[in-house]
Amino acid sequence: MLIRTTDGYEMDVNEACVAANRYPPGQFFELLAELADRLGASLPPTGRPVILREEKDRAHFPAEVGKDAAVVAMTSSDLERYLCGS
Repeated sequence: MLIRTTDGYEMDVNEACVAANRYPPGQFFELLAELADRLGASLPPTGRPVILREEKDRAHFPAEVGKDAAVVAMTSSDLERYLCGS
């Protein structure tokens, strides 16, 4: 399924993942936070440690992945700050 925000950005969603080519500002992060929260999902961004919703989610990953994972609140501003450094 392709989801397009009203501000023109897209993300591809299937039963295994949410895929995006970049992290645009605006509604993208609102949608990503909402999807992750509703699905109870962790986020594995390319080239970065896994993003966990809660500390207890660390147990679902192999030790080498979980040790570097970061707990980030599933809000648009917190995700944008973590992923973009802004």
